[in-house]
Amino acid sequence: MKARVSIPQLRSENSGHTVIRNLSRILDIKVVGYLTFIYETKLAFNKVQNELLRIGYPMKNYNCASLLDDMETPKYSDHNEFLMV
Repeated sequence: MKARVSIPQLRSENSGHTVIRNLSRILDIKVVGYLTFIYETKLAFNKVQNELLRIGYPMKNYNCASLLDDMETPKYSDHNEFLMV
């Protein structure tokens, strides 16, 4: 599965690098872009959620799809979100 997450308080490039660096340490996922990652199990997705919460950037919205699906429609939406792709 592929997921794209939204973190509203992520407003600087330095914050983005911090998030990517910490997510890259999770062996069960592969970071493929700014807040886009590939995972195989719900446990791996939960590890991402927990790590983001731990470092102070809780996930507000996310969009999950199989690798073959189009990820245009968010699973949860908030028109005021700050989405980094």
